[in-house]
Amino acid sequence: MTLEPISARVEPTEDGYDVLDTTIWPTECQATVAQVLGVDASSVNVSVRRIGGSFGGKISRSHVVSSAAAVAAWKTHRPVKVSLDLKTHMTLVGGREPYYSKYKVGTDAEGKVLAIEEELTCDSGCVGNDVASGIGAAFMSSVYYCPNWLVRPMYAITNTASNTFTRAPGIVESLATMEVIMDHIAAVLGKDPLQVREINLADAGALRPGFTPVVRNVFKEDILPRLRVTADFDKRRAEVAVYNKANRWRKRGVALVPFCFNIGFDVTFRFGGLVNIYSHDGTVAITHGGVDMGQGINTKVSQIAAYILGVPLETVRVKATCTTSNANSSHQGATICSDILCLVSLVFRFVPHLRLVKRMYCVLMFGHFRLYY
Repeated sequence: MTLEPISARVEPTEDGYDVLDTTIWPTECQATVAQVLGVDASSVNVSVRRIGGSFGGKISRSHVVSSAAAVAAWKTHRPVKVSLDLKTHMTLVGGREPYYSKYKVGTDAEGKVLAIEEELTCDSGCVGNDVASGIGAAFMSSVYYCPNWLVRPMYAITNTASNTFTRAPGIVESLATMEVIMDHIAAVLGKDPLQVREINLADAGALRPGFTPVVRNVFKEDILPRLRVTADFDKRRAEVAVYNKANRWRKRGVALVPFCFNIGFDVTFRFGGLVNIYSHDGTVAITHGGVDMGQGINTKVSQIAAYILGVPLETVRVKATCTTSNANSSHQGATICSDILCLVSLVFRFVPHLRLVKRMYCVLMFGHFRLYY
C-alpha cells in the first residue's frame, strides 16, 4: 500500500496530450497512452513532479488509470482526471506474489552443496503480467557457492486479483528458500546450521547464476567475523543451549542468517538528465528521468550539481520529470536510480570550460556516458 493512491490527469492540446501521472515509469505511461489512443508517442507528454510512495505498485498499475483518463479526454475533448479511492487502488494494484518452492539438493558428507535443482513458482493471480520468479531465480545463490544449478522459474494463474512487483520482488522469497535449504541440510546431517552455511560461502572469483563472478564476499570476510564478536553470538548460542536443556516446554533460539542483494548498473536501467545554465543570472535548472517518491533524489542531484558547478545550492532548481526532456528513461527499480542520476551530475566536472556552457544534455545509457553540448 502507498500513502498516495494512483491518479492521473490528461488534457488534450494542440499537438497531442499532456499527462500528469503518479507513476515511476513515465516512458511506459507514454507508450501505453499512445497505444490505447492510436497516436504517436511524440504526441504524448508525460510529466511527474513527485509521488507519495511506490514500492513497485506504480510501475505498471498506474498505466491503467492514465489510459482510462486518456480515453475519456479523447472522447470529450476536455481535461479528465481520475483518482482512485484507497479500496479501488489496493484492488487494482494487488500485492506481493505468494511463492511455492520445490528443491532437490546434493551434498557431500560435510554438508558442502554439490548440486541444486529448484522449481520456484509464484502466484501471479488472474494474469501473469508482473511475474517476478525469474528475478528471484537470478538472486537465489545469495552468499553461497554451488557448482551445479538447475533453477526453473515458473508462475501459476489463479482465480485471484493480479499481483504486482513489490519491494525486492521474488528476491526475498528466493533468498529465504536458500536459507531453508541450508537448515534442511544441517537437520539431515545433524550439523550446526551456521557451520553448514560457513562451508558453503562463496570465495572471491566463484561463479554464480544470474550475475558476474564474486569479486569479494563481504559477508564471509567482514560481516560474519565482526558480528560473531560484536553480538557475542557464540556465547549467546551456548546460553540458549543450556536454557533449552533445562526447560522442557519453553525454548529459546538464536540464528545468524545472511541475505545478499546484488545491486548493479544493469543495461536495462537508463536515465537522462538535462541541465540548463541561464545566461541572465547563472542559475541552474535540472530535469532528470527519475521520480522523487520521498527518497530525496532531487535533493541529492541538486547538492552534487551545486558542488560540481561551484554555485550556491539555492540557485539550483530541479524541475518535474518529463518525457520530452528525459525521453526513454527506465522505471525506478532495484534501488539504483538515485546513484545513476548522481553519476549524471558528477559527469559535469569532466566537461571542459563548463562555466561557459549554456546547455548540456547528458544521457547515461548501457553503463556509458554520452554527452551532447
